[in-house]
Amino acid sequence: MNITIIARVCHEAYKAWCEGNNDYSQKHWDDAEIWQRDSTLHTIQFLLNNPDLTIEAIHAHWVTKKISEGWKYGIAKNDILNTHPDLVPFEQLSNFAKKKDSLFKAIVNALK
Repeated sequence: MNITIIARVCHEAYKAWCEGNNDYSQKHWDDAEIWQRDSTLHTIQFLLNNPDLTIEAIHAHWVTKKISEGWKYGIAKNDILNTHPDLVPFEQLSNFAKKKDSLFKAIVNALK
């Protein structure tokens, strides 16, 4: 399956997951910022190349990538200030964020 299709499904599932938890901040895939689509595509490619990684390892890779791109921890996600509340070790993530990571991996595994 085309990686862009997998990315679209992951993104839209994440959007639905957020909305199911009263967070309406996510845009549809076609309206999402380029950096957000690129991040999703990169993470999917990483997962496809490393299918046996744990969710914790995938999250650690994402954190390292975001920090290398100039992002830092912040209470709120802000793409102007490059802050994100999930730039913490996996153990410190909220249950909401942990489940999002599990959902992401499950979708990639189902569609690869």
